[in-house]
Amino acid sequence: METEQFVRRLAASGTAIRPLGSPFDQTVLWIGLSLPFLAIAVTTIGQSPNWSRFGDEPQFLFGQTAAAATAILAAIAAFASIVPGFKRYWLWLPLLPLALWLASLVQGYFEDFANLGRRRSPFASTVIALS
Repeated sequence: METEQFVRRLAASGTAIRPLGSPFDQTVLWIGLSLPFLAIAVTTIGQSPNWSRFGDEPQFLFGQTAAAATAILAAIAAFASIVPGFKRYWLWLPLLPLALWLASLVQGYFEDFANLGRRRSPFASTVIALS
């Protein structure tokens, strides 16, 4: 069978398919399906039962917010990348929150390193072990 005949036969007997949903709709669905599992993981494996103490740590809250924004915007970018004709600039979307998240981590590492002699932190212990 030649390619042209094959394509004609497929076109004649093919049924219409449902187009992909928008990347935003797919992201909302993904988040909706993921949140219950995330909640279970946080409650069963969570390291700190006292979450209220993190309200006084703006660096922690900033880092967590930047991480969540990176995840959500990366999901939008991933879903946008599979839609034909969708603008490619959406792929750059997660870079700003990623940069902010990494900057908050680096700031925390430098603070831990500056406090190396005053107190022992997990990062400081790692630096000492690797030295």
